[in-house]
Amino acid sequence: MQPKTIKERLKEGQQLQRAFLNADTSLKMRNYRLTKRVKITLQQPQSYFVTFTIDNKHIGLKRETFRRKVKETLRSIASLYIANDDYGSKNNRYHLHALVGSLSKIDYTTAYNTWQYGTIDFQPITTKEALRIKNYITKLTLHATKETARDLIYSRGFTQYETLS
Repeated sequence: MQPKTIKERLKEGQQLQRAFLNADTSLKMRNYRLTKRVKITLQQPQSYFVTFTIDNKHIGLKRETFRRKVKETLRSIASLYIANDDYGSKNNRYHLHALVGSLSKIDYTTAYNTWQYGTIDFQPITTKEALRIKNYITKLTLHATKETARDLIYSRGFTQYETLS
């Protein structure tokens, strides 16, 4: 869920100072949760950075169709995932990224059979890349006003980890 903007908070009747404080606190908590979830995902025995691209014949479908299918694909191959969608800066082409954590090796065949809208690129993550991946996802979430970087998609598997700490 996208954090409320200051404008939305003011419309709700919040005073300006309170609206700024609440927006700041909300953003900090969101980034804290994201960082925690990225760390948990990267601690899994297998972790990958996945890019979902859309081929030309499916480019006109609704955004929600792609998001729903990404969730289905990720649920079929991994226990933990964080995903987001965006438009490329070069060609303004819609695509999705995911950080995936699994206890066992990913079944690529299942993923390719489930995602039928284009291609999937799996990049195994090494320790050196972990910070780069976290920074990329965090950067996108900080662009709260950027129309192309909206809500993140999370797996439900994080709840078991979050109650432990």
